[in-house]
Amino acid sequence: MKTLVLYYSKTGNTKKIAEAIHSSLSTKHSSKLVSVKEYSKEDIDDYDILYVGAPCHDASLAKPIIAFLNSLSSDHSFKLAGFYTHSTTPPEGSERNKQLFNDWAGLCHKVFDKITKEKKIDFLGDFHCQGKASFLIEKFIHFKIIKEKEEWHATKKEMRLHPTQSDLDNAKEFALNILENIEK
Repeated sequence: MKTLVLYYSKTGNTKKIAEAIHSSLSTKHSSKLVSVKEYSKEDIDDYDILYVGAPCHDASLAKPIIAFLNSLSSDHSFKLAGFYTHSTTPPEGSERNKQLFNDWAGLCHKVFDKITKEKKIDFLGDFHCQGKASFLIEKFIHFKIIKEKEEWHATKKEMRLHPTQSDLDNAKEFALNILENIEK
């Protein structure tokens, strides 16, 4: 099975996840890792599965990945799995975590789902994890979203740790689970 791990990364978080996914896939199958800026449109149909990743920008996937997804034809032979990184809390846990995630990353899955349905692409699911925010995004989050001092300090401390080794391991597991499900 041939896999392509295609990603866009601005600060390096999504690239780390893409590299983890690629490293796990390449132990069992032919896998290629490529930035969306460097891919060749002609090569897309040479792959059985595309793993497509982006950072979350404006509560949705980054524009270069949306443009890539929209450029895909409805005449294809591959399946697609997605992944994305975000600066907010994961949705598990408190109602506050769910609210923050839905407000600031909630559209990412919906965009993957919508475009793959429109293009009649078999969508295999997605993976997401928190990533370290850039300085400007940190400032935005602090002054516009999490204004309370104690909550901000806890959020900032946690955010700066990601992606963790656990996040990378979970991304690898996600990628391999996709393959196992297809091979059944």
